[in-house]
Amino acid sequence: MKKILLMLMLVITCISFGKNNNEDTNITTEAKGMLRFVWGSHGKYDKNTVLPITEEGGTGNFAIYLEFTPEDKEKFMNNVLIVWPGNTDGRISGKEMYNRILNIGKEISPDIENKMKKNEWGYVIQPIKLTLKPVKIYAGCCAVDYFYAEIVKHEKILSTTVKVPKNMGLGESLNRVIGSEDNKVYNIYSKEGYTNIRKGPSKQYDIIKKVQNGYYAAITQDFGDWKYIMYYSDTNDESGHGFIHKSQLKLVQ
Repeated sequence: MKKILLMLMLVITCISFGKNNNEDTNITTEAKGMLRFVWGSHGKYDKNTVLPITEEGGTGNFAIYLEFTPEDKEKFMNNVLIVWPGNTDGRISGKEMYNRILNIGKEISPDIENKMKKNEWGYVIQPIKLTLKPVKIYAGCCAVDYFYAEIVKHEKILSTTVKVPKNMGLGESLNRVIGSEDNKVYNIYSKEGYTNIRKGPSKQYDIIKKVQNGYYAAITQDFGDWKYIMYYSDTNDESGHGFIHKSQLKLVQ
């Protein structure tokens, strides 16, 4: 049953990703860790690189992307994140996003463009402190999920406890950003028969949506007593993200 619900979540997310425009939140999290600027195909821009992402891979047609491994992985549900210097719902163009990612690559390694010309694929790393918006799920439509977060601010730091292999292969590199197999499915339930999904981790924040008992949830980020979730139904293709109190989540066995 749990595997079926996870598969359903992936399918629904694949259909609806980028369509939920009422989920904007000012909530951010500071996190230290290791940032990895990764490129393939010599890092060349492709005119088919568009937002929102519709390709099966977690990075779409982007030949460059940013991977973030946080020091406190439990807060991020033990996932390695794909982080974006901007919103991924289509408000900015694929070209603009490409340039923003490339600029961060240049901050890490000023000669990054020469490195990409010489090598078909590769990566450079940088200890970093990021200010991130809450983590969301993107499903790649091939039974895997990826965890995205928008970068609000970034700052290079001298060191981090996160260690990244220096000579990993391409396959290992790509697999790092596939979501953890430990992701759990929850029932959303309250005695009132519905639950308020909110824009922030307290009752002081506005309600995004009221969902009926019977919806499912996957936690994407831990905020203590409150969780940031993706909610979805097994009766329609509706899904979205928001905050919910932990007391209204019941683990599906």
